[in-house]
Amino acid sequence: MRRVACPSPMLRHRLRTLPNLLIVVIVLVLSRMAKYLRCIASDFTDADGRGDAELYAPVRAAPCSWHLTWMYEHYAVPMRSDGIVKVNVFFTSSELNRAPDDLLDVSIVYERFDAVRFAWLAPKEQQRYFVDRLHTAMLRCAAHFGWTSESLVQAHDRIIAEDFEFRFWWRKPLASPDRKAKVQALIEACHPARLYLVFFDREMREQQRTLLSSGLSGRGGVEFILGDVRWQDSNTVKVQHKNGRDYWLCGTDGSVSFHYPRADSGDPHGEFDLGKMYYEGRYVLQDQARGLLLIERAAAKGFAHARNFLTAARK
Repeated sequence: MRRVACPSPMLRHRLRTLPNLLIVVIVLVLSRMAKYLRCIASDFTDADGRGDAELYAPVRAAPCSWHLTWMYEHYAVPMRSDGIVKVNVFFTSSELNRAPDDLLDVSIVYERFDAVRFAWLAPKEQQRYFVDRLHTAMLRCAAHFGWTSESLVQAHDRIIAEDFEFRFWWRKPLASPDRKAKVQALIEACHPARLYLVFFDREMREQQRTLLSSGLSGRGGVEFILGDVRWQDSNTVKVQHKNGRDYWLCGTDGSVSFHYPRADSGDPHGEFDLGKMYYEGRYVLQDQARGLLLIERAAAKGFAHARNFLTAARK
């Protein structure tokens, strides 16, 4: 019988690591197959990319600027980028003179942000300063990678022309089962962000506008809650929370109710969570009286967090 030589330890190691190397190569190739930039984000950091709370403080105190990166992205993308899917703009307190870099499909570009100057500006001037700094960073990124800057310039000019007010329709209008009405979600993306459900007749003339949620913290808040929109019947629309569990029922007459199954079932933890949402106006329209009622109901069932909340609230 012919004896088969065993592979050496070095060869066995190389054979074991080969699948991992192939995965890395495939990821690198696929990342460069992405043709369009689809996401623009901004943050306030030091030279090493760590969060800079002191630099961010004036912007945090001026919520009129919170939505502007989202607005810029909404108008600028998708744009041809040949491999870069996302750009992170890092605002820093000093001029780093660092060229944009990229890792796989994400690029990082640094831009100086004068927080002292920003704090002394009037609100509209603050918005203009923020947009100009963001735009300058994106233009440098485009120049570095050889992108056309037309869509960036158009986004910047449109933001200025619209006086920094950002609202847009979510998806397409949805016709009712009897085809006599249509409905569409409307986002007002300033601070605080608001979510509306708007009803139209068949000729798209507005008939009713219902506020579903207010106090949302920009893009993340809206995208976190807004799921599917469907007609239940010709008079009622169901707006599903993105978690697939909670939902609003909205009537063509303007009526609206929020349903939170964990609380509807009588679970004290669920009642406490829903009570806090109403008390703070988080995801639902603020109603402190209703919120306290739910929290008191949870406390009566022995839920400790509800009891502690009531004790603190009554001090």
